[in-house]
Amino acid sequence: MPPVVLVASKRDVAGQNAFSALMDLVGLGRNGSGKGSFEFSGKECLPLEVEADIVHAGSIVERFSPSLVIHLSRHSSASKVPTLSVHAPGNVSGADFGGEPRTVSIAPASAMLAALKELKRQRDALCPEFEVCYEATHHGPCLDAPSMFIEIGSDLERWRQENAGYALAHAALAAVKAETESGAAVGLGGTHYCPKFTRLALEGSLPFGHMLPKHSLGSVDAPFLRYVLGRNAETVEVVVLDWKGMSGRDKARLVPELEKLGLRLERV
Repeated sequence: MPPVVLVASKRDVAGQNAFSALMDLVGLGRNGSGKGSFEFSGKECLPLEVEADIVHAGSIVERFSPSLVIHLSRHSSASKVPTLSVHAPGNVSGADFGGEPRTVSIAPASAMLAALKELKRQRDALCPEFEVCYEATHHGPCLDAPSMFIEIGSDLERWRQENAGYALAHAALAAVKAETESGAAVGLGGTHYCPKFTRLALEGSLPFGHMLPKHSLGSVDAPFLRYVLGRNAETVEVVVLDWKGMSGRDKARLVPELEKLGLRLERV
């Protein structure tokens, strides 16, 4: 079976923090080099440190033909709110931060949900000052393999926080352990931090793959919408619409297209 690749950039303080914690949890020591592989939950896992910024590391990762790619990374925001987050990589329009324009990776909804739930458990136990959330699909790398990011936000102080690094490491292992379920959701609308989708996932165990926020929907036409729906590891069974977080114009354009596809629609 192809390996699960767990990747961090040597340039990324948060990624290195989480990578060191991961090495410790799997018995390789916090200063483990990340060379070689280990087995977890019956799966071969390859820890990988890269010299490049992680959003530009796609070609390196894809050499291993991975079954799943888990990126351990930083999250930056002007608000500096302490955040532990999960998202799928991809670009709805341009490619300012890695990947290719109008290209998204394959989103592993079951693994993302497992990571989100584990982040909440670890947050409650280790670092209650952090918020836990999904983020919308954004930035590279855009891989032809199921891939996800788990991130610490949102400034240098938090990136270095050891218990946050351990929270990410535990979440990564939960994602490795997760089995692919039969169905997934795609979310449309709302803000970048997807509060409604996060709540549905944490309270009702609805696994979300790609989530496209309000500000990006203007770039989503019918062919791209169908493309995004097909770029999920699980079959998409429901599209969740943040109804107040969508413009009237986007509703008028996109809802009829979704209805043509016969997908179940839920408004929240």
